[in-house]
Amino acid sequence: MGLIRAVRGTYRDERRKGRLYVCVAPIASKSVVIARPLYDGKDERIPADVGVESTFSDAFDHVPFDSLGLKSDDEYLVMKAKRRPVLALTGLLDGGIISVAPVYTLSMRYKNLMDLQRLRANDCLGVLYFAPDEFYENERFASLGERFPTYGDLLQPRPQQLTREGMELLDRRLAQLDQLYQDATE
Repeated sequence: MGLIRAVRGTYRDERRKGRLYVCVAPIASKSVVIARPLYDGKDERIPADVGVESTFSDAFDHVPFDSLGLKSDDEYLVMKAKRRPVLALTGLLDGGIISVAPVYTLSMRYKNLMDLQRLRANDCLGVLYFAPDEFYENERFASLGERFPTYGDLLQPRPQQLTREGMELLDRRLAQLDQLYQDATE
């Protein structure tokens, strides 16, 4: 039996741990790209200077732009992102935030990087493996190490969630990651 099952009953207005959603997920980059507004005007179209952080002599130190809610030590960043399936790692937290992990299809790119025997046995730290099932014909995995916060309102619900076994495995994986991070800081 797989780790994912259909949600019973209503699911569209709920934001719960172990549920699957779709949202805009950031893609990590090796550089920080800043979009700095050029003036604090009331115009609907706000021109901006866009460039890598090193091109700004005063990055993260500028006059505030009140109409945009940009404080003197804030910046708008330009990021590559993709609509991606995600797994909720928490329920809604304070302020409507929820922690999610991206879910990837196990493509050749990943097959060459991972120990497939351990992955399919769900024995890889920071990864939750999903075998093909009635919802998706390809192998997938949730990358718990790439978790990120997003607003619950930005999640598009899917009618799937983890089984009891899946939730137990998720809790173990999250505890292992937290222990790893704690050990690294001691």
